Amino acid sequence: MKSAGGKVRVKSAVTFQSNACPQMDYCPKAWQFIMREYTWARIKRHMYITKSTDSQLVPLNGSFYQHPDFPPDNTSGFVTITGETPPTLRWVYVDLQTHELRWGGKQDSEGNICGPFDWTQDEERITLEGWEGWLAVRVPDDEKISEVVGVENSQDLWRLYFDNNDDGADLPQDAEVLEVTIKRTAAES
Repeated sequence: MKSAGGKVRVKSAVTFQSNACPQMDYCPKAWQFIMREYTWARIKRHMYITKSTDSQLVPLNGSFYQHPDFPPDNTSGFVTITGETPPTLRWVYVDLQTHELRWGGKQDSEGNICGPFDWTQDEERITLEGWEGWLAVRVPDDEKISEVVGVENSQDLWRLYFDNNDDGADLPQDAEVLEVTIKRTAAES
């Protein structure tokens, strides 16, 4: 059962499906890079999936939290502590235009998909709007981003998206895509 203020450290675990990858010969290699990787929050409000432990990336340490867009006493929102100075509690949301999972203040989240976030029935994985439409996505521009965040191998950096309409999230044709699940792990104290 989820609880307001109950911390979880979110870790991604791959559910590999060959139809999720545009280049069939690339899939096994991509799968190797993303399996059991951690989700990280980064300045500029992006969420990345990588094994890198560079200090510029902050682990997504999320909690369910009451969100003003839902009925009173709900725990349908999701928050994380960011790498800002000082560390700040921020909303996690899906950008309505790009389908990318992002974080930000209340104003950043307005007009975007802010929940309801929840557990799967077995309380092992995170859902949004009742299902697991999570995608790990890499676009050509991510090579530049990997240099900025200090990830040496650009193959090891993916962004986290949500396919809320089950239509591929309107991603660019040249995007590399894998379907993923976001698995709950206990937060380290």
